[in-house]
Formats: sequence, C-alpha cells, structure tokens
Amino acid sequence: MALTDEEEEALRAEYQTFKANSVSKDELQRRLDAKNAFITVLETEKTSLSTRFSDLEAKHAEYQKHTDTKLMLGENGVSNKDAQGLLLHRYGQLPEEGRPALSAWIGKDGAARTDPYLAAVFAAPVEDKKEEQEPKEKRRSVMPIVKIDGATVTKFTPENITMLSEADKRKYHDKIMTDLGY
Repeated sequence: MALTDEEEEALRAEYQTFKANSVSKDELQRRLDAKNAFITVLETEKTSLSTRFSDLEAKHAEYQKHTDTKLMLGENGVSNKDAQGLLLHRYGQLPEEGRPALSAWIGKDGAARTDPYLAAVFAAPVEDKKEEQEPKEKRRSVMPIVKIDGATVTKFTPENITMLSEADKRKYHDKIMTDLGY
C-alpha cells in the first residue's frame, strides 16, 4: 500500500513535531541525575533537621521539668532561689531507692519540713521593716541649685519660674512641681 504525497507529507510533519518535542536519552539521564542529587541533599538535610528536632525536644522536656519544679516549689511556699537550691540539693542527697516524689517530700506533711537544715526554708517569712521616711520638708532636694539672673534659687516660686527659659522649665520640671506643692 502506497502513500499519497499528502499522506507522506502529513507523516513527515508529525515526525518533525515528535522529534522537536522528544528529549534525548542523554538529556533524560542528566535530568534524572540532577533530581537524584537533589534528593540526596534533601535526605541529608532531613537527617540534620531530625537530629536538631530531637535535641530541641530534649531541651524542651528539660526546661519543662525545671519550670514544673520551680512552680511546684513556689506553690509550696519556697520562692527564694537560694532556698530552692538548698532544698533541691538536700533532695538529691536522698537515696534513689525509696525516694519520695519531690512534691510529696516538700508537701505540707512531707519529710523535708522536719529536716533541721531546711528549717529556715519553711519558716514563716520575715517582713521587712520599712524605714520611716522623713517628711518632705526635711528631705534634701536632689535637684541642683539654679541661678536666675545671677541670683541663687533654692525654691521655685511663680515669680522666678517666669524668668526661666523653656529648656530650664523642662529640665527642672519635677523640682518646680514639688516646690509649688503639686
């Protein structure tokens, strides 16, 4: 069966289109190698990220344990860092076999409360005595003495305030307000 010229021309056009759209075996191998190299890089990065994630999970668990311990100590009335350190040190000295949970050990009826070394930790907090403050009139001014037109001013009055520059008014604002009784 012989092809007509038109059919033969149509087949040639189809073949040219196929040839133009097809990729050589070498090109396909190059693309495959590039993809495989990229996959290798991704797998290496995945391994690295997986290791880092595991490290971060361990650090988070350690931080969470530390935070939970600090919260539990605070809930049991031990908020001072030094007292917490002493308490945790004493707890660590207990033999591991038969050691109660930390919360049970320091709880209201726990053995830590009878430990003579920890008596100060659980003692009632001592309130700080606040020193009696001197009345405002007896306190020394912490603001410097100001000179206005050659005269020394130790107390601002409405008259001498009008002689101050705007910059000095801002600079001595607190002293001005105190001297005026505000």
